[in-house]
Amino acid sequence: MQEVTSFVSDVTVTYGPAPPEGNWTRFGRLPTPAFLWTRLTSRRDEALLGLQAASFAESRELCSQGWISIEQDLNRGSDGVSVFLVLNRIEGSPILDIKVIEDGEALGQGFIKDPVQLVSGQKLFLCVKTQQSLDEEMNVGFEIKAGDQLDIKDQVGKWCVAKVLDVDLSNRKIYVHYEGWGDKWNEWIIMDPSRLAKYKTYTEGYTGPKGQSSGFALDDATISRIKDMNSQLLELTRKGTGLDAVPTPRSDIFLGDIMNLTSGLLNATYPCAI
Repeated sequence: MQEVTSFVSDVTVTYGPAPPEGNWTRFGRLPTPAFLWTRLTSRRDEALLGLQAASFAESRELCSQGWISIEQDLNRGSDGVSVFLVLNRIEGSPILDIKVIEDGEALGQGFIKDPVQLVSGQKLFLCVKTQQSLDEEMNVGFEIKAGDQLDIKDQVGKWCVAKVLDVDLSNRKIYVHYEGWGDKWNEWIIMDPSRLAKYKTYTEGYTGPKGQSSGFALDDATISRIKDMNSQLLELTRKGTGLDAVPTPRSDIFLGDIMNLTSGLLNATYPCAI
């Protein structure tokens, strides 16, 4: 378990920037009148054990189970449904930190994103870090398998998006390919939380070489294959065989190669596409 020195003991909401009485720290400002505040403690037994955003009906259901709902509506002044923060002091893991992020923004180590949108029309979400979620992530407490995308810290200390090519559980190693880089940069790394994290924990957008703007990256073998196919196309063109002509044995092979390459590229770059 990672040593921690402070816990979140309370959360509240105000309409306006003036802090509540006492020692409070603002952790969120919404595009409604709502401001979000936390209070910290050094005592584990005073920590909040759960926090989530909920609709009115959901908050009533949670309150029937012993949770406590904050009365201020986060959606006040908007046309959307009411959203409330609901606190749990009964059971759960002590909360260490809370923040509000935009959709797609990096979470940060140990944070878990609540699925409820805080404000209608605004992709803002509550993120909570608990003792349990931090410990699990520090111990790589999630399943890793070939084909997964992860955040990987490379050899110069930069967090990059990488695809897992192979997993060696006996030696706790994974073999990864960095987005946008050639195969010569593939490497085996130890499953150490100092070098790997869940996808988009530390990365945002494209993390490959400068000058490329998307994740549609080609490895060295694919580039070589494309060059070979281009040579075949030039040869077919010189012989007067068009793609809309009756396929000859050679052009038929070429068309098959195009289909196989396209499928392979989609599978390698966008594994959920096919």
